[in-house]
Amino acid sequence: MGGSDDVDARQRKDNEKEKDKEIDKSKEIGKGKEIDKGKETDKSKETDKGKEKEKKNSQVEELKSRLEKQIAGAVWIQAFGVILETVLLQRLYGLSEGNIEGEKETLAGAWIQSAGLISEAIGVTKEAFDPTLPFVFEGQKVAIAGNWLQSLGSALKAIGGEKIFIDELLTQIPDFVD
Repeated sequence: MGGSDDVDARQRKDNEKEKDKEIDKSKEIGKGKEIDKGKETDKSKETDKGKEKEKKNSQVEELKSRLEKQIAGAVWIQAFGVILETVLLQRLYGLSEGNIEGEKETLAGAWIQSAGLISEAIGVTKEAFDPTLPFVFEGQKVAIAGNWLQSLGSALKAIGGEKIFIDELLTQIPDFVD
């Protein structure tokens, strides 16, 4: 029976070794799951960061859109102010008894500048309120053309204002220069 006990002892040892191997395997699998969980956590963090970045970009775009619309409104206010200034300037120059040198240039420049500002306001409004590319590009072209008109009008007003100033120096009678 001693031989049979040895066989049983060996089988027990083999069984214990198998169990130990299985335990070791399950521990490794458990560690792998922990590693996988770490990877999942990293992926989750990356996804959260991506969502945060997306949200921030969305907020920035929304703010930009609101500011562009406010700028369009401000340009319209400026346009109405310049038109009012031009109408009042025309009334003032209409009260002059004679033709003062430079008034026509100043007045023509003021009207050109007003037209340029209206053109800019139209362009900026198109650009701000319709973000599709064709309208944005069209709005930009109109706004730039308006800026050029404003520049031309300002130059003409400066020429007229200089003529009025020279006339004032010669006559020693001050007049209003815009």
